[in-house]
Amino acid sequence: MSYLGIDVGTQGARALIVGQDGTVLAEASLPFPQAEVPGLPPGWHEQDPRAWHEAVVSAVATAAADLRRAGGPPVEALSVTSTSGTLCLVDEQGEPLAPAIMYSDTRSADLAAQVQGAGAGLAERLGYRFSASFALSKLTWVSRVQPERLARARWCLSPADLVAGWFSGEWGSSDWTNALKMGYDLLDLRWPTFISQDLGLPAGLLPRVVAPGTPIGAVSAQAAERTGLPVG
Repeated sequence: MSYLGIDVGTQGARALIVGQDGTVLAEASLPFPQAEVPGLPPGWHEQDPRAWHEAVVSAVATAAADLRRAGGPPVEALSVTSTSGTLCLVDEQGEPLAPAIMYSDTRSADLAAQVQGAGAGLAERLGYRFSASFALSKLTWVSRVQPERLARARWCLSPADLVAGWFSGEWGSSDWTNALKMGYDLLDLRWPTFISQDLGLPAGLLPRVVAPGTPIGAVSAQAAERTGLPVG
């Protein structure tokens, strides 16, 4: 059997298929056609998740085809990694409602102080400080400046969560690593109450969080058809 890793970076997507012993069996990468949304104010950085989708699908399809041509073992499982702190707001079907606000975006710098004040206890326990690079700071900015966008959202996800949803059709799941910069409590393994009580953010937007490596769904027939991966 073999395993597929998908990485959504700042400039492109990569697919890597390895055997049980870690030997690389196939790989492919594809740059995003236009990495960032143009014409934004200084300090703002956004990307279109639809560009990620096309790059991810193409990279996976290429790697899967190379694996088949080489007679390699079928892919049994996949996992996704991505930029940390990037904010994706999607609807019930996982459709992005706007460009993703990237981890490097600094528009929420002033509001990050409010987030730090509300979450100071958690930040001290975990040894970090909430800054503009945290998705929670970005979500707070959206709630204050673009509340109509937040009102249409069903899920607040990381890019990795979004990709997992594209492959499985299952939405609303994340893991500890991707949820950290959304303010997830890594010690008590729960969403802290300050997010809704002090920051006024809808708790229902936050995904279910599981341990990394926990199965959250199966590759759908639609995803299998586009990528050449086995259904399930």
